[in-house]
Amino acid sequence: MPLFTKQQLNDWKAYERVRQGGRYNMFDPRARRATKLSEERYGFVMNHYTELREAVKDAVEIKEHNE
Repeated sequence: MPLFTKQQLNDWKAYERVRQGGRYNMFDPRARRATKLSEERYGFVMNHYTELREAVKDAVEIKEHNE
């Protein structure tokens, strides 16, 4: 599993909030603007969406286990 930075995980969360809102097709430039991510960071999330989703899920499980 690739390791991602905290910023990359937060970028995924910003992307996911917009995606879950259902207002935009995520290829629409307005979707990127709604996330407030740069084109580069937005593209990274799109290209690594599944891996980032799993990394966020794992991070939440680890946090819950340690509480």
